[in-house]
Amino acid sequence: MVTTLTGCITQKMKMALAVEQNNVEEARKLIAQGCDINFETETSPLLQATYDQHAEMVRLLLDNGARVDGGKKVVSRSDQNIIDCRGATPLSCAAERGNAEIAGLLVAHGADVNHPSKDGITPLMAAAKGGNLEIIDELLNHGADVHHVSKIGEPPLMFAAAAQGDKLDNILRLVHAGADINSKTPKGVTAFGLAALKDNPTIALWLFENGADPSIPEKQCEIYGKASHFMGDYYLSLDDVDKAHASFQQARRSYLATVTSVKVQLSNVQLVEGLVFLAGVALDVAGSYQAGYQSHQLAQIAALRNAQKSGGIRAYSLYVEKYQKDYVPTYFRSGLFLPEPPPGASVQQTEAYLNAKIKYYKNLASYMDKILGCFTNNPSAVELHARIEQVSGESSRPAGAAK
Repeated sequence: MVTTLTGCITQKMKMALAVEQNNVEEARKLIAQGCDINFETETSPLLQATYDQHAEMVRLLLDNGARVDGGKKVVSRSDQNIIDCRGATPLSCAAERGNAEIAGLLVAHGADVNHPSKDGITPLMAAAKGGNLEIIDELLNHGADVHHVSKIGEPPLMFAAAAQGDKLDNILRLVHAGADINSKTPKGVTAFGLAALKDNPTIALWLFENGADPSIPEKQCEIYGKASHFMGDYYLSLDDVDKAHASFQQARRSYLATVTSVKVQLSNVQLVEGLVFLAGVALDVAGSYQAGYQSHQLAQIAALRNAQKSGGIRAYSLYVEKYQKDYVPTYFRSGLFLPEPPPGASVQQTEAYLNAKIKYYKNLASYMDKILGCFTNNPSAVELHARIEQVSGESSRPAGAAK
């Protein structure tokens, strides 16, 4: 029995290595020897081959009975980290990575085009996020549901609106298939708002001019700011000075509100880090029987907890000023712009991202100040355009806007 189990494990390890190295001949030999290709440790062979975009390997596995809707995680070969695919199927993986050949193979072998991940993400949403029109068409032709929403209430249209590249054709396909351009999440987010947030002006303008509601709840300050900024440009393109002015004023207020909101997030991250650090120190001190020092550390932990509940980082700072400033935790901040950190990112990564975000929205608010300065002394529309172009260095008229 032991020998049999060992042999089985060895075969699985060999198969995983063959998939990793895209060694199709070795994989074919292992399959001929009876190796199970539907095992899942960190990942399944099919999901891994799909993620690595090895089309020939995918075809081999599918032709030999690979479970087409299985899989849970993949391994990024660039840094050997495990990437949580949130229970996505190989089809969703292929769709998000934009590999139409592999997506077509999976659909041809019976992949469920509406199979959601644990976050409610379907292959069509993944394709919309990846921005591949060919895959979107393939999924729609096989019955993909344009009305299905994720667990936070986002339909495929919102994923397309927020995708990189300002790809209007993807929006047109989904709307033609019946997508509702005014669908809202429970928090009031719309496709128009997401297009504005992600700097996709062509999509935002098309949605607006085809009936999209531009209103965004104020509590969504980040989206509200970008949407108001976009509407300011739109009204400016129509020479509607008053509406443009009001929109830019709202954008400025929302950008400042976003800075405040992100600062709160940053404070919470720092407070949690401080709790972890001080708890570790307190445990170390307890082990050395330094009761008085330990008592002070535990008092700090209590202060951190109280600050987190009621006063934020300032409340903790007051405590430190009153007692001993040397106990203030220190934090690494790179000051570099980083993409949004993935789930499970380190405290340092999260802090760097939040600081970059604060800087970004501070700059936008400052830019709005300059734009609003152009409206002084009631300029004519012609004069206003000239002032704004001098400040921004470019035309403020969105592509495709009415003239």
